[in-house]
Amino acid sequence: LGYWFYGLWVVVVLVWLIARLVIARSKPSAALISRALAAMVTLAAIGLELPWHVRPSINIDSSTILFVIGDSISAGIGNWADTTWPKLLQEHHKFTVINLARAGATVETALQQVDHISNDKAFVIIEIGGNDILGSTDVKEFEADLERLIRKLHTPNRTLIMFELPLLPFQNHFGLAQRRIARSYQVKLIPKRLFASVLATSGATSDGIHLSEIGHKKMAALVDTIVFEIP
Repeated sequence: LGYWFYGLWVVVVLVWLIARLVIARSKPSAALISRALAAMVTLAAIGLELPWHVRPSINIDSSTILFVIGDSISAGIGNWADTTWPKLLQEHHKFTVINLARAGATVETALQQVDHISNDKAFVIIEIGGNDILGSTDVKEFEADLERLIRKLHTPNRTLIMFELPLLPFQNHFGLAQRRIARSYQVKLIPKRLFASVLATSGATSDGIHLSEIGHKKMAALVDTIVFEIP
């Protein structure tokens, strides 16, 4: 949610708490109104956020090519470079998976990965942006680069699926930018709670970020719940 909404939410809840503690007996109607306002804002917050937590689903047939645009989470590093989640996904399905991800990629450099997609009708999973958030990319640059990337990928016959980025505190502006672009170009977003659940699994990462063998298996299982192959 936007920072302005959080500010409004805090103010309304504080007013309710103060009214409850200070004037509840002398002015019960004022306390009741403040409680109703706090409830309304809380319900509004739930209503605004809830749609972004729905797990998308897509149907893929055996003739489909699925491309992966990404960074080291998808490309793998070290001992796990040969057992990445895109490779595991390929082993479990009949459709073709082409992994274009590169370790160290940012949203800007991922534009080079798009050049290798010549198929107008294809499915593309986008896992990118972590290096931007952890690096020195500011939000305006991030949003401009991400829109260029999605615009370059977007065609009427392509289905785009993007991992929503787990965010550190006070990084909401990156998430807002990602959601704005996803909405504008009809990109299906994989809720960040699902990505975060993979990273939080015991033994799933080697350093808190890069996936281990367990992590790649968890990520492949996650994508497997979103991609349904048509017999």
